[in-house]
Amino acid sequence: QWLMIKSIRFFMLLAIPLFVGFMTLGKEFISLWMGPEYDQSATILFILALAQFAAISSAPCVPTLMGLGRIRFLAAKSLLEGILNLALSILLVIVFDLGIFGVAIGSLIPMIIITGFAVPIYTCKVLEMKISEFVSLTFFRWVPAALLFGALCCVASNRWFSQSWPFFFAKVAVLGILYIPISITILLTPEERSVCFKQLKEYADMLRTQVKSSL
Repeated sequence: QWLMIKSIRFFMLLAIPLFVGFMTLGKEFISLWMGPEYDQSATILFILALAQFAAISSAPCVPTLMGLGRIRFLAAKSLLEGILNLALSILLVIVFDLGIFGVAIGSLIPMIIITGFAVPIYTCKVLEMKISEFVSLTFFRWVPAALLFGALCCVASNRWFSQSWPFFFAKVAVLGILYIPISITILLTPEERSVCFKQLKEYADMLRTQVKSSL
Protein backbone atom coordinates (compact mmCIF):
# COMPACT_ATOMS: atom_id res chain seq x y z
CA GLN A 1 0.00 0.00 0.00
CA TRP A 2 2.72 2.44 1.02
CA LEU A 3 4.79 1.85 -2.13
CA MET A 4 1.82 2.15 -4.48
CA ILE A 5 0.61 5.41 -2.95
CA LYS A 6 4.10 6.91 -3.03
CA SER A 7 4.56 5.80 -6.64
CA ILE A 8 1.29 7.36 -7.79
CA ARG A 9 2.09 10.71 -6.19
CA PHE A 10 5.56 10.85 -7.71
CA PHE A 11 4.20 9.71 -11.08
CA MET A 12 1.72 12.60 -11.01
CA LEU A 13 4.43 15.00 -9.85
CA LEU A 14 6.05 14.55 -13.27
CA ALA A 15 2.91 13.89 -15.32
CA ILE A 16 0.95 17.02 -14.37
CA PRO A 17 3.20 19.62 -16.04
CA LEU A 18 3.54 17.42 -19.12
CA PHE A 19 -0.11 16.59 -19.77
CA VAL A 20 -1.60 19.83 -18.45
CA GLY A 21 0.85 21.54 -20.78
CA PHE A 22 -0.48 19.47 -23.69
CA MET A 23 -4.06 20.36 -22.78
CA THR A 24 -3.61 24.10 -22.25
CA LEU A 25 -0.67 25.08 -24.44
CA GLY A 26 -1.20 22.60 -27.25
CA LYS A 27 -3.00 25.11 -29.46
CA GLU A 28 -0.08 27.54 -29.30
CA PHE A 29 2.44 24.81 -30.00
CA ILE A 30 0.53 23.44 -33.00
CA SER A 31 -0.11 26.95 -34.33
CA LEU A 32 3.60 27.77 -34.22
CA TRP A 33 4.66 24.38 -35.58
CA MET A 34 2.08 23.64 -38.30
CA GLY A 35 0.20 26.94 -38.71
CA PRO A 36 -3.13 28.38 -37.43
CA GLU A 37 -5.13 26.27 -39.91
CA TYR A 38 -4.30 23.18 -37.82
CA ASP A 39 -5.69 24.60 -34.56
CA GLN A 40 -8.41 21.95 -34.41
CA SER A 41 -5.72 19.35 -33.75
CA ALA A 42 -5.38 20.90 -30.28
CA THR A 43 -8.79 19.44 -29.39
CA ILE A 44 -7.59 15.95 -30.26
CA LEU A 45 -4.44 16.53 -28.23
CA PHE A 46 -6.60 17.66 -25.28
CA ILE A 47 -8.72 14.48 -25.43
CA LEU A 48 -5.71 12.16 -25.67
CA ALA A 49 -3.87 13.98 -22.86
CA LEU A 50 -6.96 13.62 -20.66
CA ALA A 51 -6.99 9.89 -21.38
CA GLN A 52 -3.35 9.65 -20.35
CA PHE A 53 -4.19 11.26 -17.02
CA ALA A 54 -6.37 8.23 -16.26
CA ALA A 55 -3.59 5.87 -17.31
CA ILE A 56 -0.80 7.60 -15.38
CA SER A 57 -2.88 8.15 -12.24
CA SER A 58 -3.22 4.38 -11.79
CA ALA A 59 -0.04 3.23 -13.57
CA PRO A 60 1.65 1.85 -10.40
CA CYS A 61 -1.39 -0.37 -9.80
CA VAL A 62 -0.46 -2.54 -12.79
CA PRO A 63 3.02 -3.64 -11.62
CA THR A 64 1.56 -4.06 -8.13
CA LEU A 65 -1.00 -6.54 -9.46
CA MET A 66 1.65 -8.23 -11.61
CA GLY A 67 3.87 -8.69 -8.57
CA LEU A 68 0.97 -10.24 -6.70
CA GLY A 69 0.24 -12.66 -9.54
CA ARG A 70 -3.07 -11.14 -10.70
CA ILE A 71 -2.17 -11.67 -14.35
CA ARG A 72 -5.60 -12.96 -15.38
CA PHE A 73 -7.26 -9.71 -14.30
CA LEU A 74 -4.71 -7.62 -16.20
CA ALA A 75 -5.15 -9.73 -19.33
CA ALA A 76 -8.94 -9.37 -19.13
CA LYS A 77 -8.55 -5.64 -18.52
CA SER A 78 -6.37 -5.18 -21.61
CA LEU A 79 -8.69 -7.28 -23.77
CA LEU A 80 -11.85 -5.50 -22.61
CA GLU A 81 -10.28 -2.07 -23.00
CA GLY A 82 -9.15 -2.90 -26.54
CA ILE A 83 -12.61 -4.20 -27.52
CA LEU A 84 -14.37 -1.13 -26.09
CA ASN A 85 -11.87 1.18 -27.74
CA LEU A 86 -12.42 -0.41 -31.15
CA ALA A 87 -16.21 -0.61 -30.80
CA LEU A 88 -16.62 2.99 -29.62
CA SER A 89 -14.26 4.31 -32.29
CA ILE A 90 -16.21 2.54 -35.05
CA LEU A 91 -19.54 3.71 -33.58
CA LEU A 92 -18.48 7.35 -33.22
CA VAL A 93 -16.81 7.47 -36.65
CA ILE A 94 -19.39 5.62 -38.74
CA VAL A 95 -22.68 6.34 -36.94
CA PHE A 96 -22.02 9.82 -35.54
CA ASP A 97 -19.53 10.87 -38.26
CA LEU A 98 -17.05 12.37 -35.77
CA GLY A 99 -13.97 11.36 -37.73
CA ILE A 100 -10.66 11.48 -35.88
CA PHE A 101 -12.42 13.13 -32.92
CA GLY A 102 -14.48 9.95 -32.56
CA VAL A 103 -11.32 7.84 -32.52
CA ALA A 104 -9.86 10.04 -29.75
CA ILE A 105 -13.07 9.87 -27.69
CA GLY A 106 -13.20 6.12 -28.28
CA SER A 107 -9.79 5.89 -26.61
CA LEU A 108 -10.73 8.26 -23.79
CA ILE A 109 -13.87 6.56 -22.46
CA PRO A 110 -12.45 3.02 -21.90
CA MET A 111 -9.27 4.49 -20.44
CA ILE A 112 -11.23 6.45 -17.82
CA ILE A 113 -13.70 3.69 -16.96
CA ILE A 114 -11.35 0.70 -16.89
CA THR A 115 -7.86 2.06 -16.21
CA GLY A 116 -8.91 5.12 -14.21
CA PHE A 117 -11.58 3.49 -12.03
CA ALA A 118 -11.78 -0.30 -12.30
CA VAL A 119 -8.04 -0.99 -11.91
CA PRO A 120 -7.57 1.14 -8.73
CA ILE A 121 -10.75 -0.30 -7.19
CA TYR A 122 -9.60 -3.87 -7.82
CA THR A 123 -6.08 -3.07 -6.59
CA CYS A 124 -7.46 -1.64 -3.35
CA LYS A 125 -9.53 -4.80 -2.91
CA VAL A 126 -6.45 -7.00 -3.39
CA LEU A 127 -4.39 -4.87 -0.98
CA GLU A 128 -7.28 -4.72 1.52
CA MET A 129 -7.24 -0.94 1.36
CA LYS A 130 -10.25 1.35 1.63
CA ILE A 131 -11.19 3.19 -1.55
CA SER A 132 -11.75 6.36 0.47
CA GLU A 133 -8.20 6.16 1.82
CA PHE A 134 -6.78 5.63 -1.66
CA VAL A 135 -8.72 8.61 -3.04
CA SER A 136 -7.71 10.92 -0.20
CA LEU A 137 -4.02 10.03 -0.50
CA THR A 138 -3.83 10.26 -4.30
CA PHE A 139 -6.78 11.81 -6.14
CA PHE A 140 -7.42 14.59 -3.63
CA ARG A 141 -3.75 15.58 -3.86
CA TRP A 142 -2.93 15.53 -7.56
CA VAL A 143 -6.25 16.88 -8.84
CA PRO A 144 -6.01 20.24 -6.96
CA ALA A 145 -2.40 20.59 -8.11
CA ALA A 146 -3.41 19.86 -11.72
CA LEU A 147 -6.35 22.30 -11.60
CA LEU A 148 -4.28 25.11 -10.12
CA PHE A 149 -1.47 24.63 -12.60
CA GLY A 150 -4.01 24.32 -15.41
CA ALA A 151 -5.59 27.63 -14.39
CA LEU A 152 -2.18 29.33 -14.52
CA CYS A 153 -1.51 27.85 -17.96
CA CYS A 154 -4.92 28.95 -19.26
CA VAL A 155 -4.38 32.52 -18.05
CA ALA A 156 -0.93 32.60 -19.61
CA SER A 157 -2.24 31.18 -22.90
CA ASN A 158 -5.24 33.51 -23.13
CA ARG A 159 -3.46 36.71 -22.13
CA TRP A 160 -0.09 36.11 -23.77
CA PHE A 161 -0.63 33.88 -26.81
CA SER A 162 2.77 32.97 -28.25
CA GLN A 163 3.67 34.46 -31.60
CA SER A 164 7.22 33.10 -31.69
CA TRP A 165 9.18 30.09 -30.45
CA PRO A 166 11.42 32.09 -28.04
CA PHE A 167 8.36 33.60 -26.35
CA PHE A 168 6.66 30.19 -26.15
CA PHE A 169 9.64 28.46 -24.55
CA ALA A 170 10.16 31.39 -22.17
CA LYS A 171 6.53 31.08 -21.05
CA VAL A 172 6.89 27.33 -20.59
CA ALA A 173 9.99 27.92 -18.46
CA VAL A 174 8.18 30.45 -16.25
CA LEU A 175 5.20 28.12 -15.83
CA GLY A 176 7.56 25.28 -14.96
CA ILE A 177 9.12 27.39 -12.21
CA LEU A 178 5.67 28.30 -10.88
CA TYR A 179 4.72 24.62 -10.83
CA ILE A 180 7.51 23.75 -8.37
CA PRO A 181 5.89 25.36 -5.26
CA ILE A 182 2.47 24.05 -6.34
CA SER A 183 3.71 20.47 -6.56
CA ILE A 184 5.75 20.65 -3.37
CA THR A 185 3.02 22.16 -1.18
CA ILE A 186 -0.04 20.33 -2.55
CA LEU A 187 1.09 17.03 -4.02
CA LEU A 188 3.75 15.97 -1.51
CA THR A 189 3.39 15.28 2.20
CA PRO A 190 5.65 17.06 4.73
CA GLU A 191 7.73 13.89 5.09
CA GLU A 192 8.17 13.59 1.32
CA ARG A 193 9.13 17.26 1.08
CA SER A 194 11.82 16.85 3.74
CA VAL A 195 13.24 13.82 1.93
CA CYS A 196 13.32 15.72 -1.39
CA PHE A 197 15.02 18.74 0.18
CA LYS A 198 17.56 16.47 1.86
CA GLN A 199 18.36 14.75 -1.43
CA LEU A 200 18.68 18.08 -3.25
CA LYS A 201 21.03 19.37 -0.56
CA GLU A 202 23.19 16.25 -0.87
CA TYR A 203 23.34 16.62 -4.67
CA ALA A 204 24.21 20.32 -4.34
CA ASP A 205 26.99 19.54 -1.86
CA MET A 206 28.34 16.80 -4.11
CA LEU A 207 28.28 19.11 -7.14
CA ARG A 208 29.99 21.87 -5.16
CA THR A 209 32.71 19.44 -4.07
CA GLN A 210 33.28 18.28 -7.64
CA VAL A 211 33.56 21.87 -8.89
CA LYS A 212 36.07 22.76 -6.18
CA SER A 213 38.18 19.68 -6.91
CA SER A 214 38.21 20.43 -10.63
CA LEU A 215 39.36 24.00 -9.96
